[in-house]
Amino acid sequence: KLNQIVVFNVVNQSKVKSLYRHGMAPVVRSTSRPDWMRMPGNQVFYYKCADHHDHYVMTFNFQFDKEEDTFYFAYCFPYTYTDLQGFLGQLDALSMPYFRREQLASTVQGRRLDLLTITSPANLLPSMDGTARRKRIRTVVVTARVHPGESPSSWVCEGLIHFLLSDSAQARSLRENMIFYVIPMLNPDGVFLGNYRCSVLGFDLNRCWSDVNSEVWEHPTIDAVREFVRKLNKDPTKCVSYV
Repeated sequence: KLNQIVVFNVVNQSKVKSLYRHGMAPVVRSTSRPDWMRMPGNQVFYYKCADHHDHYVMTFNFQFDKEEDTFYFAYCFPYTYTDLQGFLGQLDALSMPYFRREQLASTVQGRRLDLLTITSPANLLPSMDGTARRKRIRTVVVTARVHPGESPSSWVCEGLIHFLLSDSAQARSLRENMIFYVIPMLNPDGVFLGNYRCSVLGFDLNRCWSDVNSEVWEHPTIDAVREFVRKLNKDPTKCVSYV
């Protein structure tokens, strides 16, 4: 109803420490105001509650100012799988010589695991006589969004991609002297389904990197990235760092 104040309680949270205790607040949008906006931090409370077996509760108050609108709330600014595909499609259309997009693997549900290569084209060519380069080129592998609920990492990754593809002197120098491999979304299925931490099969993918005895179908994105990094590490022309 118009001007009605509603108290929302999000229960059964387990983290002792939370940014909700330090000014963080959920975001909100409505049908007539499609842009996400941060709610006032002084309307958000995070505390342990005996009524919920000493789990934590996040409480926030909200006054509805438009009766005809539908309102949506989110933990933090969303970044969806569809957002990523739209962004990468725009980059594809620019046909930049120092940007390449390919599909490293498919997820359990058939979505893309995108691999972006950002560098000067000359860095990907073999030497003229077919031998290894005398100087190993620094190579950086960047991954993001292994946990679906960590949408800020996608915004940071998108900002990094924008910078590396920009015309600034720093970006040009980085492209000339380094190779960047960016995997912007490690858990596309989990993001698409709205999970907070796990994959479509219930795995915390950030705990699967050393699980070499598992079946590939259980977490194909992690297996594909692990094998990709292993191959890079065996390349004598590259000095690899993982971020």
